Amino acid sequence: MTGPDVRADALGQAQQAVQGRGVQFNYYSGTGGRAAVALDTLVPPPVLVGRDAELQRLQREGLRAREAGRPVVMSAVHGMGGAGKTALARALAAEIGEQFPDARFEVDLRGFTPGHRPRDPGEVLGELLALVGFAPAEIPADAQAKGGLWRGWLAERRVLLILDNARDAAQVRPLLPGPRTSAGCLVVVTSRDRLTELDAAVRIGVDTLSVSDAVALLVGVAGRSQEEMAARDGELAELAGLCGCLPLALRPAGSLLAVLSAAEVIEVMRSAEHPLEHLEDVDQVVQAAFTASYSALPPALRRALGVCARHPGPNFDAASVAALAGRPRPLAAVQLARLLERNLLIGLPQGRYTFHDLFLGYARRTTDYANDDPEVRQGRRRLYEHLEAAVYSASAALTKQSMDQAASDQFGTPSEARAWLTAASDELTVAAQTALSEEWEQANAFVDHVAFWLTLDNKPEQAARLYSAGHAAACDAGDLRGQANALAGLGRVARIRNDFDQADGYLRSALRLHRELGDRAGQAPILLTSGFVAQARADLGEAEAYFRQALQHYGEAGNRLGQADALLASGRVARLLGELDRAHACHQQAFEHYRELEDRLGQAHTFIALGDVALARGNLGEAEAYGRRALQLHEMLEDRSGQAGAFRGLGDVARARRDFPQASAHYRRASELFQGLDDRGGQAQIRMKLAQLAECQGHHDEARRQYRHAADLYREIKLNKQADDCAEACARITGSGE
Repeated sequence: MTGPDVRADALGQAQQAVQGRGVQFNYYSGTGGRAAVALDTLVPPPVLVGRDAELQRLQREGLRAREAGRPVVMSAVHGMGGAGKTALARALAAEIGEQFPDARFEVDLRGFTPGHRPRDPGEVLGELLALVGFAPAEIPADAQAKGGLWRGWLAERRVLLILDNARDAAQVRPLLPGPRTSAGCLVVVTSRDRLTELDAAVRIGVDTLSVSDAVALLVGVAGRSQEEMAARDGELAELAGLCGCLPLALRPAGSLLAVLSAAEVIEVMRSAEHPLEHLEDVDQVVQAAFTASYSALPPALRRALGVCARHPGPNFDAASVAALAGRPRPLAAVQLARLLERNLLIGLPQGRYTFHDLFLGYARRTTDYANDDPEVRQGRRRLYEHLEAAVYSASAALTKQSMDQAASDQFGTPSEARAWLTAASDELTVAAQTALSEEWEQANAFVDHVAFWLTLDNKPEQAARLYSAGHAAACDAGDLRGQANALAGLGRVARIRNDFDQADGYLRSALRLHRELGDRAGQAPILLTSGFVAQARADLGEAEAYFRQALQHYGEAGNRLGQADALLASGRVARLLGELDRAHACHQQAFEHYRELEDRLGQAHTFIALGDVALARGNLGEAEAYGRRALQLHEMLEDRSGQAGAFRGLGDVARARRDFPQASAHYRRASELFQGLDDRGGQAQIRMKLAQLAECQGHHDEARRQYRHAADLYREIKLNKQADDCAEACARITGSGE
């Protein structure tokens, strides 16, 4: 039975639930005679911002599938609550609706509508059948029979059907056209669930808006130009960020801009415990969107989401969630994937997840999250233990030739270890800070491991903030050892950043505290870093004294890695003093320690130092071989600072051979790396090398330019002796006393 030839009283209703604003009913009616468009319950779309790519893809893929003779094109448009899925579906309908002259329907399935149960498919079928003209007596009571009648009616018609706000695939399937539909129907399904059970021809994810698109939406809703709103640079972008770039929050916030400045709205949102707290109607709408999704979860996934809410942030992976929950990692991985399918989490690369900025607060409140809950604190400690072990193992996997079994099980290769460390950097940093604030017993060691990785990854500012937090926590607790360790860490970071005065101050304070504690082992790394500062200032005698003391303290503590570091440093000073035999002996001893410890990073640095000694002895072939081995190791470790040092050494060898083009290429590659690292000391050294290279070739103008540039860089970091040396060299070339 195909039903009557619809004459056209489109009696019925399309019910659209508007979250937070009650229920709106749109009634459609007509009079006899078949109209050009007999049935149309579509709702006009709002102004759409930032969805051009998604809309074009939906149009393109829908047309392509129909041209290929596929009778049903089903598009599951999924995304978190309030992301604009319905608006996108309505915009598509407005663009292509004329291609479906027989009927165009929009049905709200109320799958995630606050205060409503999801609509029963049989009930929806009855409404649709009545809408197309079937009399009540013609509509079967049985849901399956209704479905057959509906598919029969669709079979020879061209119909656009928007099934909005679907709860799951089971709710959608009975409403779909049959497989023998020939005229061509298009079904667009929107849901917060990804509806992976549906065989969709096109599946479009609807994410939050970009900042620029969110700003455009704010301006559009306000009805005023950006100039009229007199927003200072960044204000509208900040407001968009406070709204989470979520259309559901952006539209009501934008309406406030019709009468208020962006600065006023931002001030209100900043002053609240959470951004939307004082915008009650907006808060209720967004809270309702989250609650509807949360309430739809089975109990096990509710508990899993609660565990995710306990994570300090800003993102996490399955292993971290498993540690928090005290459950197996595979179970955590499955639950995270299911939460992602329901768009309650956002997926990130490397198997990581995060909450939307606005939804995290609701998740914590809804799941009774509390920092002082004993269960939460116990889970956090399991998390800290897991992350401390993981960052230590990953760092060891990067720098050692072989890994212990635990590291090998977790990180198969150094590349896998670096990929995890890079992806987990923010989680590690925040977790280390919360471990400090919660006074976890191993927090200081955790901080050291994370800071080591951050400095290796050229993020000294993040490492400095972490050590500053450690120092503050140690001061609050009256922990002298913790204070000393944090100050020593701050000194190391300041030295890496070429802030030698600051480094000196931190190191002296740290050394004083360790001496008060009688901790000679703790003094050793401080003495080593102090020697590096003295060497940078060209005070070689003081540097050598520091390195000797460090070597002695490391030896007393049986710390072979520390001994290797001190020997390497001592050898470098010996070379600068012209004591090449002693320098070579120190480097060889250091290399043996590094080799036996399987420390590839130490070996790579030692190859550079051995190359410098070989060059000073005139053994150019040996010097180049060391430089190549160093470069190979540093490239494998993805250590850009080490690569720059290796290129510097290779440039020195090429210059000694008078292969000036090759020397220039090596120096310029080193310069690029140092610039990328924002290492002004390294840049200054290479500028001086380029000046010497130009001088060798008689290019005096270029030599003067490079010497001046080097002198300026050295003065910026207060290395006045090196700056004076560059100025004297420049004056020597010009003969002007400049």
